[in-house]
Amino acid sequence: MTINLYIILAALCWVHFTGIPQRFKWAFKKRSIKPFDCELCLSFWGVMANELYHGEVIYLAVLKGLTAGLIASLLFHILRLIKIL
Repeated sequence: MTINLYIILAALCWVHFTGIPQRFKWAFKKRSIKPFDCELCLSFWGVMANELYHGEVIYLAVLKGLTAGLIASLLFHILRLIKIL
């Protein structure tokens, strides 16, 4: 469970604080480079891959991935609300 929270926080930091996805979009003249520029997508795939790697059943891995995406999205909106992002 703790590693999933780290994956969510790493996805938020990667997308919003490093600026690397924005540089790739600018360099390749793309509007989006999913899942690497979306905290929801990146946390979903990261948590789901982690759960599958550790032997979780597929539907539980997907459910945990969806929950991670929801948490990442809520965290993003809270950070925007308190003017951090």
